[in-house]
Amino acid sequence: MNQYRNLDILRAIAVLIVLGAHLSPYSILQQAIGHFAVLIFFVHTALVLLFSLERLSLTNGWVPRFYVQRAFRIYPLSVACVLLSLAFRIAWPALIFEPRSTLSVGANLLLVQNLLHEQSSISAPLWSLPFEIQMYAVLPVVFWTIRKYHKQGALLVLATGFVVAIGEKLLHDDVWLAQFVPCFLAGALAYAWQGANRRIPWWAWPCFIVVWGLLYGLYGFAIRAEMGGWLASLVLGMLIPLVQDAPANWLSKAAALVARYSYGIYLSHVPLIWLCFRKLTGVSTPLRWTLFFLLQCLVPVSVYHAFENPMIQVGKAVAARIGRKQHSPAMAARGSR
Repeated sequence: MNQYRNLDILRAIAVLIVLGAHLSPYSILQQAIGHFAVLIFFVHTALVLLFSLERLSLTNGWVPRFYVQRAFRIYPLSVACVLLSLAFRIAWPALIFEPRSTLSVGANLLLVQNLLHEQSSISAPLWSLPFEIQMYAVLPVVFWTIRKYHKQGALLVLATGFVVAIGEKLLHDDVWLAQFVPCFLAGALAYAWQGANRRIPWWAWPCFIVVWGLLYGLYGFAIRAEMGGWLASLVLGMLIPLVQDAPANWLSKAAALVARYSYGIYLSHVPLIWLCFRKLTGVSTPLRWTLFFLLQCLVPVSVYHAFENPMIQVGKAVAARIGRKQHSPAMAARGSR
């Protein structure tokens, strides 16, 4: 499916924005532009996982298979990141490593730290993962609703998401759980509108993402983070089905490569920033930058092939076994009739 090239471009730009924002000395970039990149991840993840559920729905036990595959996809690398940060006392952006309680460490390992009042993530990029994990809990329901009621179903779940998010905001003021629900559901909107008339040329897509991110950083985040984030995500979700398929050129191939290693880039860049720019203070600045970019290329690739991808394959194997177990009783029952 060539539309995945557009999604690779979207994900590659998102992870590069996060990397650039955290390398920037300007706090507005770290907060606003980096926040926009995470919103892209939310929209992208929901859309891609709905495609995955579409494929899995043709098999037995597709819901537990989905959860098993996601667990093996997300947790191994995030757990490694938490343990590495604890073992080496990696502190960034804070200058001093702050000891966490056992409860906080456990919450970070399970990726539920947003349920804690202090919402403390041991490594900065981990803050977004609990929201993804909690989105997984309802995504099969979202998929079923869209498949049954089509575009009306997408509008229904989107409206429900807005009601839940606004309701929690009114009750708590600080939105902890539902703040990003409309952002994820923007991906569901994109899924429901697949097959729309694609009028936007593919080359305008990366340009729009960058410009839209700058506008969000300058206005959306500063005025009202939640509302601005919802609007930014909805516009992305509505435009994705309207973009023409990107050709198999150098840009789409490079984006596919970055997208493949994006999870490793996302989790490894903070420890590498800490190592190269906080610990190696006696090394010359050009050498530290050279070392950082070299490691930022080597580490995610090495981790992906040595650890991340093998765990993904294990997850697929476990999920397939679940499907076979659920299939056998059904076949036996049919054979006995």
